[in-house]
Amino acid sequence: MTESAGGNVQREDLHRLYELQRHIYTIASQIESLQREKRIKEITLEQLRSFSDQPRVYQSIGRLFVLEDYHGLMEKLQKEMETLDEQIITKQHLKSQFEAKWESTRGAQ
Repeated sequence: MTESAGGNVQREDLHRLYELQRHIYTIASQIESLQREKRIKEITLEQLRSFSDQPRVYQSIGRLFVLEDYHGLMEKLQKEMETLDEQIITKQHLKSQFEAKWESTRGAQ
C-alpha cells in the first residue's frame, strides 16, 4: 500500500470515529432529555394523586387552559410515561450499539 493510501485509510477511520462519537453524544443527550420529561410526568402524577378528592384539572394548550377529565389526564400521563420508558430503552440500546462500533473501530487502528 502506498503512503498516501495508508493516510487516506487512517483519515477515514478517524472520520468514522468522529462520526460515531458524535452519534453517541447526540443519543446520550436525547436520553437525558427523555429522562427529564419522564421525571416531570412522574412528579405531576404524584401531585395529582396527593389530592384526597378529584380536583378540577386544566391542561395547557398553547396559551389556553382547557378543563380536563381527572381520570383521563391520569391515564394519559401514565401512557406517556410508558412510551417514554420504551423510547429510553430503545435509545440506550442504540447508544450501546454505537459504543460497540466505536470500540471496534478504535481497536482496529
